[in-house]
Amino acid sequence: MKTKRFIKIDLYILCDIMLMLSIVFFFTKKIDLQLTSFAIIILGVSGFIQATFGQTSVKNNSNKPIKVKLENKNLINVEPQTKVSQIKGIKIENKVYKIPNNVHVSITKNDKICIYSFSGYLVYKVRGGKQKQVPNSSWNKLFEA
Repeated sequence: MKTKRFIKIDLYILCDIMLMLSIVFFFTKKIDLQLTSFAIIILGVSGFIQATFGQTSVKNNSNKPIKVKLENKNLINVEPQTKVSQIKGIKIENKVYKIPNNVHVSITKNDKICIYSFSGYLVYKVRGGKQKQVPNSSWNKLFEA
């Protein structure tokens, strides 16, 4: 049975803060190694929690509806100024994008994808992004929409 995701906030932002603090602590000789280690542990724990229990979501800040493929393989329209969770992909201006698990994205007024955290952006670039071909048959409806 699939576990229901329950974290609706983006903990990747916390990961970004801890990463920056770790770098600052590491390069300033005034801070000891224990504080740097603590920041790295918080970075790892928050990243693990987001990756395990986070929800993938999209907020449509554009002026027109977008197509969204949900985790249950249904296809829906997301109206402007609306947020939807538990998604797999989106279609904007005849371009299909795969949104990796646990990443929060926002669609700008210019119909561009925006990810507000560096860690989330890295996950998006490695595991998702613009799709040039259909990944599997469950994506056919989104490509054809």
